[in-house]
Amino acid sequence: MLEEKKGIPDGGDVSVDFILPSKFAKGSEWEKQWPEEEQRVEWMNRIGNLALVSSRRRSGTARKTADSSWEQKCVDFKKEPWLLTRQLVELDGWDAAAVQDQQKDILSLTDLVWSFGEG
Repeated sequence: MLEEKKGIPDGGDVSVDFILPSKFAKGSEWEKQWPEEEQRVEWMNRIGNLALVSSRRRSGTARKTADSSWEQKCVDFKKEPWLLTRQLVELDGWDAAAVQDQQKDILSLTDLVWSFGEG
């Protein structure tokens, strides 16, 4: 499966989305799922919390969807050309374990893409 993820489709303009948003409304799903600020900050700033998204899709909705629910993010992620982003919709939610798993997946890909020891 990692070999499939190695290919990078021409998705046009690319942007990066914080899956766990850096800011969200009081009482939101995100605040309920991540009640401890220290834990949120620790996991929010990890590479595993980032998803590639199409800039054209994000540009018109970035401000109003900054604290989109996990379910809404999955609807949007499903439309992306990148397998790594699309596979997120298979998850039941976004917690510290999911961030950590995604981070391991991304870091595994770096070995495939940038083979520093070869050549």
